[in-house]
Amino acid sequence: MRRYQQMAKILGMQDVRIWGVPADSHFAIVLLEADYMMKRIAMGQQPSGVRGIVSHLSLLAPMGNSLQRWWFTPYYDPIETDAGRSVYRLSGQRAQVLAQEEFSDAQGRRQDAATTRLSTERFAQQFTEHFPDLADRSPTFAELQNVFDLAVVAALLDRERIGQRLDWDLPVLRSEERLPLRRYAIPKVVPSHATTRRAGRGTMLGLIGGVTLNVGNRAVQDTIDGTNEKRLPRPDLSIIIPARDEEGTLPATIACLFESLAELSLQGEVIVVDDGSQDRTAEIAAEKGARVVPVCLHNIGAVRNAGAEVARAERLLFLDADTLMPPATLQAIWKEFEVGTVGGGAHVAFDDGIRWWQRLLASLFTWWWQRWNGWAAGCCIYTTREAFDAIGGFDPQYFAAEERYISEALKAHGRFRIVREPVITSGRKLRIYSTGKLLRIAGRVLLGNTKMFKQRDGLEILYDAPRERTGDDAATPGPTANMT
Repeated sequence: MRRYQQMAKILGMQDVRIWGVPADSHFAIVLLEADYMMKRIAMGQQPSGVRGIVSHLSLLAPMGNSLQRWWFTPYYDPIETDAGRSVYRLSGQRAQVLAQEEFSDAQGRRQDAATTRLSTERFAQQFTEHFPDLADRSPTFAELQNVFDLAVVAALLDRERIGQRLDWDLPVLRSEERLPLRRYAIPKVVPSHATTRRAGRGTMLGLIGGVTLNVGNRAVQDTIDGTNEKRLPRPDLSIIIPARDEEGTLPATIACLFESLAELSLQGEVIVVDDGSQDRTAEIAAEKGARVVPVCLHNIGAVRNAGAEVARAERLLFLDADTLMPPATLQAIWKEFEVGTVGGGAHVAFDDGIRWWQRLLASLFTWWWQRWNGWAAGCCIYTTREAFDAIGGFDPQYFAAEERYISEALKAHGRFRIVREPVITSGRKLRIYSTGKLLRIAGRVLLGNTKMFKQRDGLEILYDAPRERTGDDAATPGPTANMT
């Protein structure tokens, strides 16, 4: 911990910048105190004092670096008024926290990321949900509600032209002589802080520094217009698809997913984690209605973790890009979730186009993997968010067989089940590679040589396999299959 504290000393004092309101005003000091207190709570350096609010550091999983930005904004219901627009009523929670992930370039310039991690959004959500309790306990947060009320009422007076309508020029409110404003000594700098948390095999480091406040009128104006930002409802299920150069298989996979979700009346989000594709994978995924997360990790576990980090549902399903999810299989998985299962998989069927002896070889290996050992197949793994976070997600030290290790971790955490209903996956590796090469790979897996899984060398069959082509299009999993 000492070396991390030293990092804070090296960073030194950080600037405080305020614009949009007078920097020495009561409004500014309230926003500054509330913002700084919220960030200290986020880093676990100050207890919130409210049940249900935990630090952002405690929500993080060890999966990469990023910058988080949170900010307060008004949070009101649309303003009600009578027919003559002479009486107005404010209602709603009054304040909320919003979140955005950022990245910094080599010159220190910050820009918004394409997606925001679930942990970042979850901290903002819990802060918003429990803000009334915070305001009851903290004078700073209570006063933040008051200054938001003041801002909304001032905007309402201006928008509705109430002064002109009543022939009232607000002589007292507009006169600093008659209503002098108290001036505050606003700090120009604040110290950097560092804190850490052990998470699985890694250490999570949190740093906080300066404060930047831009008090514009957009959020206030949105309140007046009745269009202030509301949070989207969470989906029932997040489906995460790791993909690299999968333009041929993705359309069928995504289409089948949406059809199965619709048949079960489930709200789902499909997240395609594009791992440095050189083809139209990302473009096709977006066209088909998926959310695209671009990465360049070339580690299947880390790629899946990246998708899980931005997933919004409390139930997760990891599906390969060449695998179809029939409605009956999704229904079986959903039933397992409903009875408290923390994770599992599905039996595997292969598409048509492989020879009988290839199917026999695949069936024997699948039987040994799933039924003898009880491990989920990598093409289909499901888990709850709570269990996934508790075990630290997929272990990125493994470049292969990561489904074996997450299966064991989930078994230790709670009920683990592999449903009998199958997914339909592509047999393209059986068609592309010789039987001898496949037998050698299978033999190394059967002999338990785990060292080979911790390096990419020798795993070209998983990371650099050629894609099948049929005419102008890549081959896709067929609509029929023989079950293993």
